[in-house]
Amino acid sequence: MDYKKYKIKGIEDNDELLYLGKLFRPPNKADWYIQVRFKNSEIKSVLASLIPDLAVGQQYNRTENAQIPTQITTFAWRKIVGNKSGVDLQLPPVDGIKRFERYLIVETNKGYVAIPQLELARILFLQNSKIFHYALEPTSLAIDFYTFTPDSENLIVQVNPTAQLTKGQFERIFNANKFAYTLADKAGRKAFLSINENFLKYRKSIKGKTASNRDTYTTWWTFGFDAPTLHGCVLSAKVLKYGGIFKQNPIQIVSEITSLSKVPHSLPETIRFVSRDWLTTTVKKSDDAKREEGSTPELYEIDDEQSASTFLPARIVESKSSSEFSLEPSRSANTLTKSGKIRLVVNDTEREVSGSDIASTDLPDILGLAVPVSTSSNTSDMADVSVFDKFREMVNIIAQKPHFALAGFETKQLSKVGHSRVHLKKPNKAPRLSAIAHLRDTSTLESFTLIEIDLSDYIAADNCSKDTKHLSTLVFKYGCLDEARSRVDPILLSLVDNSLNWPREFLKKNKIKSAFARHPPSLSSSPFNMNKQLVTKWANDTIKTINRI
Repeated sequence: MDYKKYKIKGIEDNDELLYLGKLFRPPNKADWYIQVRFKNSEIKSVLASLIPDLAVGQQYNRTENAQIPTQITTFAWRKIVGNKSGVDLQLPPVDGIKRFERYLIVETNKGYVAIPQLELARILFLQNSKIFHYALEPTSLAIDFYTFTPDSENLIVQVNPTAQLTKGQFERIFNANKFAYTLADKAGRKAFLSINENFLKYRKSIKGKTASNRDTYTTWWTFGFDAPTLHGCVLSAKVLKYGGIFKQNPIQIVSEITSLSKVPHSLPETIRFVSRDWLTTTVKKSDDAKREEGSTPELYEIDDEQSASTFLPARIVESKSSSEFSLEPSRSANTLTKSGKIRLVVNDTEREVSGSDIASTDLPDILGLAVPVSTSSNTSDMADVSVFDKFREMVNIIAQKPHFALAGFETKQLSKVGHSRVHLKKPNKAPRLSAIAHLRDTSTLESFTLIEIDLSDYIAADNCSKDTKHLSTLVFKYGCLDEARSRVDPILLSLVDNSLNWPREFLKKNKIKSAFARHPPSLSSSPFNMNKQLVTKWANDTIKTINRI
């Protein structure tokens, strides 16, 4: 695999990673970070999107002559018997930090062993920074990749344009077997989605103060997930020189998993990843995409103040370690070429589908299957999404214009921040929703995101009411879709923290290019009764706003 080399700003050459702790997002920051401690460097945190390439005991910013002594221990996995923190295992503090990171206690042929949950998830799922972002926003994963099982022998994964991956990029940053396990194996997918469930359940906002005595909130999360059973798999790993205590007996502590083989699964025998863009030779690669690939140096620096480097397709961070992954029974997932063929049984009839067929016809039409439906992961049953019908109609009008394509539409309920109650509607305390529409420029990698907030409870019969509140549609632009998606959650949290006013200071501090599209007057007084002419005018005005950014 041809890796892009990078250096992390603030880390000395050939420095050893000693500790990985909690994930956190500071006030007025759009990115997640993870606590780290190195042997020599003073740096205390790095971007969490680097997690796919972070393992305790590894050296970073390596020079060519650096050598890493390794000793590997192999275990036969029997079953998970516990879920403990480093404190529970009596692990010593690192630089004064108590060890609250989570470990799975696994019974093996060599006794009990403690495996960091983050390290196991890294080997099972988090193979690159793109997957890390999917773990926190799994709705995006369902938009970018459709899975089809037309018969018992085949799994076909359609890679959509919203994934913004060339065939070469996909093959460079993805282990296809591992990704198929993430997407389509029942146990694997359930475990992967549990990362987001754990995140939503256990993240905490910790109050702080600014120099001007204003309340601020840092969001903290101790990584955790519900691991699959993995009975019968074989684990090769590096273990720490010091151990822990479990049931009053010594226990080995894994620092890095170097191999996970014979992973049990229920995947079909034939697994193919397909994309019409990959198969259509006449598709012209955009000049911006060419320029982006060509401008990526052989060695580049990742700076937490310039986090876009971990989002852009040519700079996605993947694991550089020699970790191996295999399934049992064995599978060999790969990408479909134009001349390649898949033998299927569709509607009780055996037929052959070639890459050329898929290049000219939509895959769901060929298979006679419906397109999978993706929904937001945090919208409750109480939510009334009909309030966004006119907004969605407006977005669809924009998506039909030249150079625009709809890359995703979802609703998300706002989260509580501090003591604020504005994340709930009055007077019934139903969740307050946002609608997010991602549009992409079909000629470049650029994306435009529109966010609309449900303020229907503020619409009073008397327009002079003190409870009347108006909020324009936020429009912001980013260099690629992954960047835009990662910014939505912190923007919505800042919106709540700012008493349902757009957080202009946050947008400016994080260099988010944004503007605000005004609503038609009738939307404020009666959002359900706008006629087609007004919705079209709203769409045209929003396009003008997009063009100003």
